[in-house]
Amino acid sequence: MDEVITKADEPNSAVRGHIIPVLESGNLSYPTARYIAEFERKSDDNSITLHHRIEGAPLIERVIAKGNAAFVCTVASPVASYRRSHMASSSTQVLRWDSDDLGEPPMFTPMVVATERFQITLDRSRDGVHELWHGQRATFEKGMRLALSDVAVMRSSVLNMLVFEHDPGLSDGEFFVQVDDREGFRFRVRLAANLHRFLKYGSSHFHYNHIITHIASACFSLLKRDYTADEDEEGGWRSYRGLRAIADRLQERGLSHWSDDDFSPELAATRLHPHQVDEFSGDGDED
Repeated sequence: MDEVITKADEPNSAVRGHIIPVLESGNLSYPTARYIAEFERKSDDNSITLHHRIEGAPLIERVIAKGNAAFVCTVASPVASYRRSHMASSSTQVLRWDSDDLGEPPMFTPMVVATERFQITLDRSRDGVHELWHGQRATFEKGMRLALSDVAVMRSSVLNMLVFEHDPGLSDGEFFVQVDDREGFRFRVRLAANLHRFLKYGSSHFHYNHIITHIASACFSLLKRDYTADEDEEGGWRSYRGLRAIADRLQERGLSHWSDDDFSPELAATRLHPHQVDEFSGDGDED
């Protein structure tokens, strides 16, 4: 499970002034508050379960319980100009989207929003607000944000395009990758039974990330094979949103992409998904 913790006492130069107390990073309206968003990955690439949790802000918890406010999460993709808001009265909600509409991993912005207009005379002890808010009469208009989590992105673009499939013809530990560009663009990863089961249920295991890095390297090798020197600015690989998103991500990390002569599949894979190893002190000298 991935967790994003937004703390009120964390520094944030982007905080703006508000006419109501707001729980967000860098805003001391609730001095000791935290907004915890836990993302539970599903077995498919088109949904996720989000668990909201508010700590240290009794006012927000109370108005949610009374039905004056609700949990909301925005799912967005800048590449595809995609933005949808999902509302839930419960602290647990399932978010769904169509990967073909996004072309890149979705960005999630959890928040708490007022669902109706209400007024409260703020009390430091009862509501958990900063003493500067104590005794103030605050008007909460419908649609105002009472809490705002930091933005979360769960998966890299390469992983968002993987389709895992069991191949009964493979022996334990074997896999290979195929490009499928018939509808959109996907990497179909054909897996032996034990690997297919492990990648479906073993995401918390130490070896999971190493296998994903290996698969990502194979994907980049296929892109280099198929799209080297592809300079078509309108068609070719640029006609797929997902590949454009990966190319942008590589550029952000200071790397070239598969159409360039100096592209390195293994460096691209390990730059996006670096191998995590414990510090090792061997007997031999390092070169």
